[in-house]
Amino acid sequence: MPTAPTATVVSTTNHPWHITPAELNQRISHCENDNRKLLEWAYRISHERDLSLSEFADAAGISSSTLAKIIAGTYVNPRNTSERYDLPTNISSGLRNYQTGIISRLPTNVTFVSTETSRKVNFNCDLARESRTPVFMQGASHIGKTTALEKYADANPTNTFLITVTAGMGAKGLAMAIAEAMGLATAGSVDALTRRIRKELTRDQLLIMDDFHVLTLSATPRGFLKCMELLRALYDADKCGMLFSTTDLDFGRITKEYKTALHQLLRRGIHRPHLGLAPLKQDVKAILAAHGLPWPTKSLQCEAYGMTYKPATIMQDLAKQSGLKSITERLRYALKLSARNTESITWHHVCQAQALVASNDSIPDDDWND
Repeated sequence: MPTAPTATVVSTTNHPWHITPAELNQRISHCENDNRKLLEWAYRISHERDLSLSEFADAAGISSSTLAKIIAGTYVNPRNTSERYDLPTNISSGLRNYQTGIISRLPTNVTFVSTETSRKVNFNCDLARESRTPVFMQGASHIGKTTALEKYADANPTNTFLITVTAGMGAKGLAMAIAEAMGLATAGSVDALTRRIRKELTRDQLLIMDDFHVLTLSATPRGFLKCMELLRALYDADKCGMLFSTTDLDFGRITKEYKTALHQLLRRGIHRPHLGLAPLKQDVKAILAAHGLPWPTKSLQCEAYGMTYKPATIMQDLAKQSGLKSITERLRYALKLSARNTESITWHHVCQAQALVASNDSIPDDDWND
């Protein structure tokens, strides 16, 4: 399995310091290892941010004349020019402090980004509330449904109640979950809980059932019917908005297998929005851009651990085969790798993350015949 990468000097001659990587390596080879790494980092970050040597020195708060001599290989003992000096303590301290400051500002985690899909989720939550009808929302697994619903509920805490359905919940468990989400007592029978919920539920409120299809995992079909009758009773009494979120495959399955049990709610639910069969390309582009990655061209290639990758192909394959989580996990790993090297994230880091994930998933070689 490959190990996490270490930083290397930028392999380019088009550098604002007007020095090649080979020249830099030769001129700092006498420095202590830690100081050499600091200078290599300074060289990389200056290329990345297009900073001249004096601009970098000003940003780091160090002497530009001393740094220039070090980079030029002329920071030497005046009595013995063959004796080259290492970094002065104040220069190495300044570089280290500047590096630490940059590290602290680099993102290391994937954060929520508003996307076309999340906005469609918000629209349908508003639609369910305003129309006071059941909305059946479906879409492929791992396209951002649950995260968007959680963000919507967080933004509307007083009139939105998000219930994540769990296996074997049954009518009693469902009633308890709704009561708990509304801040009500959860003791009592299903009938007592229903009365308690109906007393507090108002028309401007919204009940969201995430992973709605899991209710079919009740002990018997009759148990699922009881859940549907509970929800129908709450809706008919209060005419509040309801949104049922499920995967496209499960929605197709349960509307066929449980057609009778769902009949009443489906008749009341006019709106059945579809979020797509895979993460939208524009969603992925928005998430990547928010974390500092422009969309790659189709011809872009990156080397990682002796393999050549095409980032555009990686993104398309992951989106269509595995979903959004597989992409955000590579992004999280890439952010970690870039922060470790005190660099802004690039597609090279994403390809390194892809290689590490693939290596971790592979079966180890049989070494018994070695």
